[in-house]
Amino acid sequence: GRLKVETALRRRLAVASMKRADLIVTPSHAMGEMIREVCPQTRNRRFHTLYHGFAKGALAEPLDEKLAQALASGKGIKLLFPTHAAAHKGFDVLFQMLARLKADGVEFCLFTTIARDDWPEGVETFERTIRVLGLTDHVVFMGRVPQRQMGGLYAQCDLMVYPSLCESFGFSMIEAMGYGLPIVAAGTAINREMCGDGALYYPPLDAAAGALAIKEA
Repeated sequence: GRLKVETALRRRLAVASMKRADLIVTPSHAMGEMIREVCPQTRNRRFHTLYHGFAKGALAEPLDEKLAQALASGKGIKLLFPTHAAAHKGFDVLFQMLARLKADGVEFCLFTTIARDDWPEGVETFERTIRVLGLTDHVVFMGRVPQRQMGGLYAQCDLMVYPSLCESFGFSMIEAMGYGLPIVAAGTAINREMCGDGALYYPPLDAAAGALAIKEA
């Protein structure tokens, strides 16, 4: 209940601020369109997209030993989903995709940067789902990885999977492309805007199509 109240108040403050702004700056066109749709009070305001960027040198520090050992423990294709634990990140669909890959005999290991501290109840649910689907040996929760070491993950993994259903920008998609890492992403407006032709897409809630996209990649 408290979280709902806080969210409602934050939304009212954000809308009130945008209604009074001369210019609303968003990190993606898709986010601006989402604001217009969800908050019709802002439709007469002027929007501008200002994309983020990143410097590869800022991500170039070597992985620490513990992270490097975790990465080396995976067998088969190394899949990467750099994110934090949250309901909108698409893990439910992702785990079903992985279960289909396992059933098809694909050898893989998914590495994701979530930590229990992100969302304890949610991570416990993830762990139960992984056990039920028989994916315990195929999923590694690495915990939070320092941003300056992320380049090591992009460089050493084979494919980034990005099932997130809602983003304002999606830094890791840009970073992965900067490292030449292939991407399979949910076909949301923001993911398509960020990656363009640099990814394969699947309908966001279709686990079967997602698994096929990973096999194609």
